[in-house]
Amino acid sequence: MPRVIKRLVCQKLKEKTGIEKQMWSTHSFRLSGDDLPECGTCQCPLAVKHILDECVDLNDVQNKHFVASSIKDLFDNIEAHKIIDFIKETRFYKQL
Repeated sequence: MPRVIKRLVCQKLKEKTGIEKQMWSTHSFRLSGDDLPECGTCQCPLAVKHILDECVDLNDVQNKHFVASSIKDLFDNIEAHKIIDFIKETRFYKQL
């Protein structure tokens, strides 16, 4: 993928949440043609929405940092540092 496109995608994601590397690592398969990664616990597609909103294994950690009714609510109303703190407490932060 051209660096310019990657840079623009990362910039937009960072502007919104500050966690662009995590989102890049969970979505880069779409651009590279690799197989969709799976959640080790749920065997669901490992996507940002799954990590931030759906994974039952992460519910307790998520509830410690924020409560959101949807992924849209999360990004519209939750402060970025709370999302980052959640990512730091999960095993996904190590992938950054």
